[in-house]
Amino acid sequence: AVRVNVADGIRAIYHGGTRAEIIWTDEDITAFTAKAIELGQEHIADGLRMAALTGLRRADLVTLTWAQVEEYSIVKKALKSSRRRRRVASIPRIPDLDALLDVLKTRYRDEGVQTILVNSYGRPWTAEGFGGSFNRIRDASGIVHVDEETGVEKKKHLHDVRGTFATKL
Repeated sequence: AVRVNVADGIRAIYHGGTRAEIIWTDEDITAFTAKAIELGQEHIADGLRMAALTGLRRADLVTLTWAQVEEYSIVKKALKSSRRRRRVASIPRIPDLDALLDVLKTRYRDEGVQTILVNSYGRPWTAEGFGGSFNRIRDASGIVHVDEETGVEKKKHLHDVRGTFATKL
């Protein structure tokens, strides 16, 4: 038996419980993309579509390079550590992902930029820059999750798109 809980009294960093049931629907993705295009920010919708087809975290999305795109998969060493190890993600190149990659090859990029996703200036995104821009389009689109039991609305996060990818697979 433990006599003293050394963690007792430490406040929780994350509130809100599980988000496992929150995914982005095709309608959400369509509304987000339409709003991004309307606002001249299609490059932000590129990131949403890439997340929905790869399941990558934000930091891994914005650092993904063309060199990591292989013949049958995308192979990326995750920036986040899990159990003190960085995992390698191997994402299958399904037809929808290949079609998106073909579109992303046509985006303007500054000379020497090798990231798949680029901002409106043709430069690599920072994680914070992409996250903030993403949230502005999400909010302008009015995209929320409504809890079926309580009716409480929660904003859908970029990280929730990872569940969308898993659900689609």
